[in-house]
Amino acid sequence: DVLSGIPGSATDHHGVPFSLTEEFVSVYRMHTLMPDHFTIKSAASGEGLPLASAKCAPLYSGQTNQRGTVRILCTLVGAGMLAACAPKTDETNADSAAADSVATAPAASASADPDQSAGGNGVPAGYTGRTDRAGQNIADAKYTASGGRWEVTTGPSHIIYAAKDSARGAYTVSTTIDQLEAPQHPEAYGLFIGGQNLDQPTQRYTYFVVRGTGEYLVRVRDGSDTRDVKGWTGGADVPKADGSGKATYKLTAQVGADSVRFMINDKTVTSVAKSAVPTDGIAGLRVNHNLHVMVSPVTVTTGGA
Repeated sequence: DVLSGIPGSATDHHGVPFSLTEEFVSVYRMHTLMPDHFTIKSAASGEGLPLASAKCAPLYSGQTNQRGTVRILCTLVGAGMLAACAPKTDETNADSAAADSVATAPAASASADPDQSAGGNGVPAGYTGRTDRAGQNIADAKYTASGGRWEVTTGPSHIIYAAKDSARGAYTVSTTIDQLEAPQHPEAYGLFIGGQNLDQPTQRYTYFVVRGTGEYLVRVRDGSDTRDVKGWTGGADVPKADGSGKATYKLTAQVGADSVRFMINDKTVTSVAKSAVPTDGIAGLRVNHNLHVMVSPVTVTTGGA
C-alpha cells in the first residue's frame, strides 16, 4: 500500500501524511503515536542535520531530495514499531541455566552452551531430582558420595530434594557448596525452601543461589513462571572464585515469624517479608547445568528463627 495502494485503488490518501489500512493497524496492534516530524541529529556532535525536522510524507510521491530520505526513515520507524509490538519471550519462564546464568537468551544459550552429560546415575537413593525442562534426563547428572557430601557434575539444571526435609513456621535451612572449577559461563547453585507440588506442573518454591562471579539471587518459581525477589546482587559479603575457579559458600535461609533472612557464610545479605515468598514445604538443593561442585545435603532445623 505504501508504493501503489491497495491493488486497483487510487493512492490518494486525502491529505493524510502517512496511512495504513484500519485492518492492518488492528491486526498488528500499531499505536497512533508516531509523529509527523522527526529531528535527525548527529551521533557525534548532537547537532541537527540539514534534513532535521523534515515532515514525513508519502514515500510514493516520487521525490528524491532529502525529504525523500526522511520518508524512508519514517517507513523504517514504522517497521520498528511493528517489531516492538510483537510478542516477546520471557526469558525467565524457562527458569533454566539460561535464566540463572549470564547467558540470558534461551535459544542462543541452548546452542552455544548445551547440557553436557556427566554419564551419571541420577540423584542419590532416597532423593528425587527434577530437571528444569521436560525431556532432560536427570541421569546426565553425576552424584558421587564423598564423606557425607556429594561431588556433583552436571548435566542438566535441576533440583534435588527429599520429603523428610519439610518444614513450616519458623525454621532454618543450610548447606555448604564448593565450586571446584569455573564453568564455561557463570552458573548458579544453592538451596530452595517452601517446595510444593514439586512433581507437578504447578511446582512452587523459593530459591537462593550464588555464582562464582560473587553474586546472589533470590527468586520464586511458580509453575512455569519465575519472579525475582532480589535480582542478581554482588557485594563484599559474596566471595568471588579464585584464580583456579574455586569458591566456598555456606548458604542459609532463616525463616522467622514475619521475615526470611538469606545468609552467605553466616552474614545476612538480604531479608524479605515472609508473605512475599513461599516458605512452608520441602527444602532442597538447586544446581545449574555444566557445573562441577561439592555440596552438602540441606539441614533443616525447626524453631528458634
